[in-house]
Amino acid sequence: MRARTLALLLLLGALSTAFAQDPYFPQGVLGDNPKDDSFRSDWYSKHLKALQEPSLFQESKRSSAESYRLVWLRTFHHPVVVRVDVHANGSAELTAKVSNGAGGYAPGKLIENTARPLTQQQTEKFLATIQRLQFWELPAHENPETVGCDGSQ
Repeated sequence: MRARTLALLLLLGALSTAFAQDPYFPQGVLGDNPKDDSFRSDWYSKHLKALQEPSLFQESKRSSAESYRLVWLRTFHHPVVVRVDVHANGSAELTAKVSNGAGGYAPGKLIENTARPLTQQQTEKFLATIQRLQFWELPAHENPETVGCDGSQ
C-alpha cells in the first residue's frame, strides 16, 4: 500500500511540474517587499496566462529578440495587452489582445487577438522612441502613490 501511495505522489508531482507555467516575472521585480511582489506577480500572471501571452522572462533566457509589452488591467473593464516583438533580423510584429474579464477581478478568456507586421520605418521609430524616453533607465516598479484613479494598473 505504501508503494502505491508513494508512486501516486511521485506521479502527481511530475504531472504538476509538467503542467506548471513558466514564471512571468523574476522574484522581487514587482514590489519592494515579498508580499507585494508575490501579490502582483500572481495577479498579473493570471491575466497574462488568460490572454495566452508568453513569459517574456523565460523568452529572455532563450532568445536575443526584443519584446516590449504593455499590460493594462482596468479594474472594471476588459484587460488589454499590446506587445511589440522585434526579431533578430530587424523585422517586428505588433500584437494586441483583449480578454472578456475585468482587470481587478477574474481574467476571463481571450476574445480579441490581432497581430500585424510593422514596417522597417515603424520599427525604427518605435526603437528610437524607446531610446529617447530612456526606457531602460525607468524604475522597475512605480511609486505606490501613483495608482490610477480607479485602481487600474
